[in-house]
Amino acid sequence: PTQALPGEIDVKFISSSTKDDGSAQYTGYVPNGWFTPPGFTFGDKELPGIWVGKFETGSIDGTSPGDVDTDNLVAIKPNIYSWCGIRVSTLELVSMGITKSGNIYGFDQSTYDAHASKNTEWALINYLTQSKYGKYGNFLYADANREVYFNNIIRPFLTGCSSGKSIAPQAEICSHKYDDLTSSGEGQGYVGAGASSTGNITGIYDINGGAFEYTMGVYNKMSGTDITSNSGYSGKISDENTIEGRVWPDEKYYDLYTTSSASTTGCNGFPCKGHAMNETVGWYGDNYNMIGYKLPWLRRGGYYYDNTRTGIFFYYDDAGSASSVNSFRIVLTPNN
Repeated sequence: PTQALPGEIDVKFISSSTKDDGSAQYTGYVPNGWFTPPGFTFGDKELPGIWVGKFETGSIDGTSPGDVDTDNLVAIKPNIYSWCGIRVSTLELVSMGITKSGNIYGFDQSTYDAHASKNTEWALINYLTQSKYGKYGNFLYADANREVYFNNIIRPFLTGCSSGKSIAPQAEICSHKYDDLTSSGEGQGYVGAGASSTGNITGIYDINGGAFEYTMGVYNKMSGTDITSNSGYSGKISDENTIEGRVWPDEKYYDLYTTSSASTTGCNGFPCKGHAMNETVGWYGDNYNMIGYKLPWLRRGGYYYDNTRTGIFFYYDDAGSASSVNSFRIVLTPNN
């Protein structure tokens, strides 16, 4: 395996009452232990699994509402605009709102915990996609076509679109919709469903291209860059001043990074294992840049505009502010 054509990530399923804490590395070609990714730990609970939004988050009227906290506005569907122009503190409130009392979605807050995806939860998508259970293991695809196909639609971003290939120029019209099962043959598989995490319509879309996706991954609980470019949470900005804003959610709702080195000390003095950063860095040629005190919020998934700034292994920094190119993804975890 190479960075350009990475190999399979071994995945096994275990009981949620157990947790592996091995090295999860290979010495030569010999596996050395297993490791349960931290995305399956939520507060003091070990989870049997999580539910992930199949598409980037949109709204029920198909538009991009901007930086508004409005209950019962969320839609997770194909062929609608991704919800952009929303800062981190607001998108977290919107995500949590889908389980509030009286919600239109039928969710019971005692059963489900809704929130914006943490980086460690986004990483679970990466690992499964690059395993025999994901697109990597789908026999319809070979070599570079195992990479999730690119959503290359120019903003406003349209969910569930596919260019039919992993690298493509930007486009104004959706080339292939999520359920286009036209086969290109020769290891290329489906032109539309090839943009999902499984290479078929059961998978997760918009994880390569479309909009950037903010995750709840932050450097030292900083609010943002300055008084105009920030998440909306109370906290420090890059000049060491403190701004007042919304109260931070409980610690279980975000990943905290303590230095700007994912490979050595980023996670409380240790390498960030299980975060799909240092151990998968540069896979498929995806670009990366770790968060720090100037740009403290982590984004995933990439962007329609540039083939190097997109991909499931792409990660990059940002201010946490409302941006026309940043969207988000919602996760549900079980409460019982």
